[in-house]
Amino acid sequence: MKEKIPTLAASRARASLHAPAWTKQSAYSWRTFLFTALAMGGLVGFGVLMMIINANSGGTNLLVPFLLALVPLCLVLLVVRWIDYQDPEPMGVLVAAFLWGAGVATLVSLMVNNSSTIAVAEMTKSKAAGGTFATLVSAPLIEEFTKALGLVLIYLLWRKIVNGPVDGVVYATVIAGGFAFAENILYFARYSDQLAQIFLLRGVASPFAHVIFTACTGMALGFGIHMRGRWSWLGMTLLGYLCAVVLHFSWNLLSGPNWWFYMLVSAPIFVLMGLLVSYLKRREQRDYATNLMDYAAGGWYTSAEVAMLTTNTGRRQGTAWARSHGPQARKAMLDFQRDSMELAEIRGRFLAGEGDSEDRERQLKLLQEVSAKRQVFLGLDNA
Repeated sequence: MKEKIPTLAASRARASLHAPAWTKQSAYSWRTFLFTALAMGGLVGFGVLMMIINANSGGTNLLVPFLLALVPLCLVLLVVRWIDYQDPEPMGVLVAAFLWGAGVATLVSLMVNNSSTIAVAEMTKSKAAGGTFATLVSAPLIEEFTKALGLVLIYLLWRKIVNGPVDGVVYATVIAGGFAFAENILYFARYSDQLAQIFLLRGVASPFAHVIFTACTGMALGFGIHMRGRWSWLGMTLLGYLCAVVLHFSWNLLSGPNWWFYMLVSAPIFVLMGLLVSYLKRREQRDYATNLMDYAAGGWYTSAEVAMLTTNTGRRQGTAWARSHGPQARKAMLDFQRDSMELAEIRGRFLAGEGDSEDRERQLKLLQEVSAKRQVFLGLDNA
């Protein structure tokens, strides 16, 4: 049965009867605790990793490797900004995702890869065999697993903020960006005598390698969320993980120091992934527009507002217009846009048969909020 949307008139009638105000539920407290634990674990892991890198590089000053690693990281974060512009994810969860990639995933992968290198070298009596095994087998399997595990944890802890493939790609990109950032520090410190060449290969020619791999996992998880079957998301995540492993293996097998590979293979793959994400973003915008029009039918939005909210150009124009009316109007417009996107997501869950009582309460709260914010940026709050 299609979830009925409360009308604006009905909401005003309830308000006149002094209906109890919505209040934030305490069910989120355990998520706050787990978020703190996740973030602290990432910070500790990153700190331990830096100490290991420093010790293994003979006490090399890590400032230069750190600063150089910021260059490709900034490129990755610009991509995140582009993908996430329509419906920005919570900053706290993005920070936790980054710390997982830079701390936990990188540290665990380094330990397992080093252990596998030593084990295979001892079994085969060949250091070369150990290195090859780590590069072609251990690294793709373990690194993609640790990054995928971060994605799964985020989904399990914050199910309602991961609403589809675009969200999955956002979190995958942030985790992979954190992983690549820490790994680049490791490589820049380890090969300081070849720093210029390593920086060009890793920081300039292939800053998005890990992003492309892990985006497969994130996109697959996002597609699986709305599939039938309780565990469909897990099956799709596994499929995406296998795709990431294959890409990672192929990359390690073929790349090496070959510039032709980066220019003729990695660049087209990145462009294709960008085109796919662009398509998914446009599809998400259409879905949001459809969902918000349901609220418009209840009197909560005008069609012009829906058009403004569901295009990047419209949102920029709306924000610019509000800015011209002062900082308070600008903040109200930004809040209006953010709350409207959350409403579109809630409506999408109801249409998919996944909405619950918490969504229903949150919907009422947000509908009240967008009405109040509209009054502010239109200058009617003091009228």
